[in-house]
Amino acid sequence: MLWNRRPSNPLTGKSQELEQRVSKLRNELTRLQANLAHLDSNSTQTDQSAPTWNDEPILKPATARTSQAEPAGHYNELGVRKFDLAGVWEKARRLFSRTEENPADAKLANYLAHGGLPGLRPLRREKRVARNRFIILTIVLVAILWTALSHLIPQL
Repeated sequence: MLWNRRPSNPLTGKSQELEQRVSKLRNELTRLQANLAHLDSNSTQTDQSAPTWNDEPILKPATARTSQAEPAGHYNELGVRKFDLAGVWEKARRLFSRTEENPADAKLANYLAHGGLPGLRPLRREKRVARNRFIILTIVLVAILWTALSHLIPQL
């Protein structure tokens, strides 16, 4: 029999699949970057000052970086975003607030608590194991104390 065999965790298999997929994507990315570098070395650019892609400049001027949602006053003359105290305050307030803004995390915690993920044991089993372990250790402690006291009391 396989007594020493541990039950397999279904999440380890999934994590291994994801790691393999990430490694494949990284290999493809390096291959594409090498192809791009090869194409860049073979192509001839007429204007060396500003690189282009399909006759459009890759680096846009600072005025083009501002969008409709962010007014031009948020950027300085070099195109670098200015410090926004109100934005930092809102971000810190959201970080330290107790309200749950991400319901996906709450749903995951609910699944884990009730054993809703397939292949995972519910927490009820872990609670039962911990309770039984506590009861057994308490009985052992009481037995040790009983034995020690039964040997010491007759000598008094």
